[in-house]
Amino acid sequence: MDRNSLAALQQAANLFAQDDLDGAEVICQKLLIEVPQAVDAQHLLALIKKKQGLSSEAEALFQNCLNLQPGRADIQANLGNLYKSMGNLEQAERQYQKALHHDSSFRPARLGLARLLCEMGEYDAAEQQALALLDKNRADAEAWVNLGVSQRGREHYAEAEEAYLKAIALKPAYGVARHNLGALLIQINRPEDALSQLELAMTHGVTGPEIDFNRASALVGLNQFEDASLVLSKLVTSFPQNIEALELLAKIRYMRGEDDFAQEFADAAKQLPSNIELQIRYARILQGADLYETAEKVLLDALTINPAVPDLYCALAAVRQLAGKYEEALTSAQKAAELEGNVIRSADLVIDAMMALGRAQEALPIIQEARQRSPLNQWYVAMEATAARMLGDSLYENYYNYDDFVQRFELQPPTGWLSMEAFNADLITVLKQRHQFDTRPLDQSLRHGTQTHTSLLTDPDPVLKAFLDCLKKPIAEYRDKLGNDSSHPLLARNKGRDEIIGCWSVLLHQEGYHVNHVHPEGWLSSAYYVATPPEIESGENKAGWIKFGEPRFPVPGVTAEKFIKPKAGTLVLFPSYMWHGTVPIQGDEPRMTIAFDVVTRPD
Repeated sequence: MDRNSLAALQQAANLFAQDDLDGAEVICQKLLIEVPQAVDAQHLLALIKKKQGLSSEAEALFQNCLNLQPGRADIQANLGNLYKSMGNLEQAERQYQKALHHDSSFRPARLGLARLLCEMGEYDAAEQQALALLDKNRADAEAWVNLGVSQRGREHYAEAEEAYLKAIALKPAYGVARHNLGALLIQINRPEDALSQLELAMTHGVTGPEIDFNRASALVGLNQFEDASLVLSKLVTSFPQNIEALELLAKIRYMRGEDDFAQEFADAAKQLPSNIELQIRYARILQGADLYETAEKVLLDALTINPAVPDLYCALAAVRQLAGKYEEALTSAQKAAELEGNVIRSADLVIDAMMALGRAQEALPIIQEARQRSPLNQWYVAMEATAARMLGDSLYENYYNYDDFVQRFELQPPTGWLSMEAFNADLITVLKQRHQFDTRPLDQSLRHGTQTHTSLLTDPDPVLKAFLDCLKKPIAEYRDKLGNDSSHPLLARNKGRDEIIGCWSVLLHQEGYHVNHVHPEGWLSSAYYVATPPEIESGENKAGWIKFGEPRFPVPGVTAEKFIKPKAGTLVLFPSYMWHGTVPIQGDEPRMTIAFDVVTRPD
């Protein structure tokens, strides 16, 4: 291009930077009439089309540019950005890689690739890209943020926090870094620090539904439920399709005992009847509150608009199963499989319904196939054992060896406490401060009680830290007794280091109990008794006792086989695949427990 053309192109670029897309486009089109092969003019026009939302036109222009100059890393990276915005993540990754192949030092391509890999959940690869950027420039604040995102994804929370703080030290007004740090701090149970960072992020220009949702989450962590509800109410008014916000608002209101806990969800579902995911999640909230008829109606109404959607039939099967309509649940699950062309996503629902109908022989091949797909999923192990029990197969006794696999431990007082009675008294005080809601969560196994809403694993209170330290010895003793057997779902995993992956407290009130359940993502599960009511001691009706062996839904001839009487200071450890629940307490004195799950990791 001559000097005049270059000046015109610069003018178009300036207009583009000022968001005057029409003005920039007019100049580019004029230039291309004069010089049809002007790659830079085509490239800028492609960027204009991308910003206008005309993805197909932008893609064609980018491709034409690369046909003319295939080695241009900047064009390849921008095509990668386009593919990412279109949701074509694999194509985006290929374009970023091509750009780096032609120019390994081209920062926008590597930064785009790092961000993309985080979005795809490929955190190890994303970390390598972020580190490569930092090798070039330790003052690259955006690279530090992407390193933080990748490390958070890898659950390296301390390292992620350090990376975000490095970015903020380099650019104190970097709102995205502060927002990401705030989100991380919520996750590791530091809501006060999180709220401070989120508010700073807002002063530095970060706006939108994501930061509002995170602010609400931080407020929940600070037990400021009214303020959290106000933030979420405003958010869902502006963004009724924001399902996470609708869910959190409904859960807060339900646990606070509000009758109209799901009103905003109901309004959004009515406003957006074609949003299938919203209808399903609304029904799930209703079924969590045991409102099965209402949930079923929501899904049936959705099916009148979207009659061939497998996910709706899966959701309908789940509601009907909970309502005790096992034949209808099976029909709905099988319809989902028919529409989908396979039974993978509906398999769990088919298994549940068949087992409740006593059809173990038919369910067993589906269970075994699912176990091969997900060998660590403890629910499938539980179902295989239950089917074996119904069919008289000795595999059941092998998996449900109560004498060896259900063990009691009397905890020893931590350093600084003279007795477990004294320690439990302090533990009760701390836990009561964390039981702030009026009723149970919508998605947990307890009934007539409350559960702590943040993980006790990351709680900074020294009493809770002392409790976690107390667990090392009984877990080690339990593992020492187990041995190892590669063919057994419990014993095969008794190798490597153990790690607690979740820890929470439950407070059962009058008539409180746990429905029978397993912990699909665990290996060992537990119940530590902090306080027990006097009625437990009498043993009458086994009120408040933990029971084992009875499935979630009634299965013909399959009832609880083992009961353990709780005692304050006692820890019970057992396989996560073992069905367990609680006999309801009757009196008005509560029962307080702490539960946690353990898995093993390679050394």
